[in-house]
Amino acid sequence: RRGVGGEREGGDRGGRKEVMGTAGLEEGIDGLIVVHPEILRVGTSGVVKKMILRSRGQAVAVKLIGIDIKSSERKSFLDEVARNYTCGMGLKGNMGGRKHPNIIDFFGAIYDPRGKYLGIVMEFVEGGNLFELYRSSKTKSAKFTDGSISVIVQQVLQGLSFMHSKYLIHRDLKPSSILIDSDGKALITNLGNLRQLAKTNGQAASVVGTSCYFAPERIVGTSFTNSVDVWALGITILEVAIGDFPFRSQQKNYMALLEQIVDCESPVKEYGRDLSPDLHDFLSRCLQKHPRDRPSVQALLLHPFVTSDKVEDGTSDLKVLVSQLLESRKER
Repeated sequence: RRGVGGEREGGDRGGRKEVMGTAGLEEGIDGLIVVHPEILRVGTSGVVKKMILRSRGQAVAVKLIGIDIKSSERKSFLDEVARNYTCGMGLKGNMGGRKHPNIIDFFGAIYDPRGKYLGIVMEFVEGGNLFELYRSSKTKSAKFTDGSISVIVQQVLQGLSFMHSKYLIHRDLKPSSILIDSDGKALITNLGNLRQLAKTNGQAASVVGTSCYFAPERIVGTSFTNSVDVWALGITILEVAIGDFPFRSQQKNYMALLEQIVDCESPVKEYGRDLSPDLHDFLSRCLQKHPRDRPSVQALLLHPFVTSDKVEDGTSDLKVLVSQLLESRKER
């Protein structure tokens, strides 16, 4: 069986030729060893493999990224990676803090000088990401329901609320950044782009992340606040609900797509017939063009779509979707 530690952008899983070696990781964090290394995902920035922490006998997901680092710079580089992934959030791993249940745990980073790659060691999740789940549901009997989507939204909002309370922006939320485990629990991953905001004005200006999920203010290059995570969540959930990326210009070219995101009145409008009234209203609020018009994640946690009775039934629906995905992997 397989789990996932990572990204959205396509990629093959299982039965694939080794992309990177693993010998140099044997003396890594907590006695990290390789036991029949299994490729979980191949993304644009690296490959994610399932490995074992020797001292705990614990499975972990290790994201391997090819990079050449001078020996004199390795310690400071690894310290910087750890700061980027934890960024004051109190993730347990090696940080000794409290882990939020809806944020993936980070155990540390190591470097293999022989293979010249960085290993980012994260919590292993037996399940799949939202991109895989909705793609799988297109050809299977179980589909996403309002209940299952509501469960995901509630948990992701709780994770984002925790981040935002610590003046952090995720900056790269998308379907592959949300993992669902076999118990129906949602975990936010892809934490490498976390940005700490100054507590005074709460604005940032750097450009990182997957641009087709960028809020309009990020595309035009103005400063932004944590409301960009609200926009990205809205696009992510709309994509899951309709089973496709909502902006049509992606079929044409990249610049046309970015222009459509900036210029469109509301990406939800044309999908009104495909969405329930509560979900439509929730997404309409998330996808306000002007950031000042978007609610905070704390306000969204009080929205009827999140607080309705659908949530209780949705967990069961979500478990079925994950089970369906895991079974389909066995068939490959």
